[in-house]
Amino acid sequence: MKLIDEKGRLFGKVNIIDLVVVLLVLLLVAAVGYKVLSPKIASSPTAQGEVTAVVKCTFRTDTVISQVKAGQQLVFGTDYIPNATIAEVKAVPSDYLTTDAQGKVHMEKHPTLKDIYITVKAKVNTNAAILKVGTQDLCLGKKFTVKTQTIEMDGNVERVTIAK
Repeated sequence: MKLIDEKGRLFGKVNIIDLVVVLLVLLLVAAVGYKVLSPKIASSPTAQGEVTAVVKCTFRTDTVISQVKAGQQLVFGTDYIPNATIAEVKAVPSDYLTTDAQGKVHMEKHPTLKDIYITVKAKVNTNAAILKVGTQDLCLGKKFTVKTQTIEMDGNVERVTIAK
């Protein structure tokens, strides 16, 4: 007995094209059934809450520091981010490593450059899995770009506090 006979039937009983069509229809029905019956991922309801984050921007000049002011609204692209502002700005001399004449490494304060601690306050969805200000993730240790109408600088998130 041949696998496919001269009329194109499988084992002399089923037309091979009909078999392929039936299998495709069964596959389609199974896919639709899976999509409809599979459990949905529950999305959390939105709850606007205030988040405070401290962003550390290192090795900045006094010229840059003078442009960062409390009350400035954050910007994304060409639009302001609603309810996201700079609440506080604090500058401290930057630490850097240097060596003395004997080759020992010392931590020193930089004579001209400063680290800026920028406190950002924003209203965000506090029920979301990831807190976001505009499109940026607000996670401890993550890079965060502080951008206003007049400045833009990268820093690292040092602290995140969610108001209860």
